Amino acid sequence: RLRRYRTEKDRAGLAEAEKALQKYPNDFEIVYRSAGLYRVFGIVEGDEALLRRALTLLDKARLLLPQNTDPQINETVLYAETAQTLLSLGEADKAVSLWKTHNAGGFYSRSPPARRFRAAATGRRMRCRFCPTPC
Repeated sequence: RLRRYRTEKDRAGLAEAEKALQKYPNDFEIVYRSAGLYRVFGIVEGDEALLRRALTLLDKARLLLPQNTDPQINETVLYAETAQTLLSLGEADKAVSLWKTHNAGGFYSRSPPARRFRAAATGRRMRCRFCPTPC
């Protein structure tokens, strides 16, 4: 249900997430999905408090990771989401440090997303493959 609130960008999901977290504070799925809700609304609304709550929940989700049954969610994913949240908070140095420390398979070193993340973190504009100048 929390996933649906995130997909539909329904702010009522934040209250639902808090209820679920009070009832099941140590359930990976609830903690992780709640963190996702807080991240989405924090980024969309530019709300630092929501982003800070997302960071707290992502840290807790990392501790609960052994409960996870989704093979697409792992420690690297959680660290990447944490780094993206830090970048949204303007904490580029911490974000880049996390990406460097938790860089499974060098994903954030050579890939196009890595170049975009580095450019965003340093405030530089990067050149796309279609334009002769940075866009």
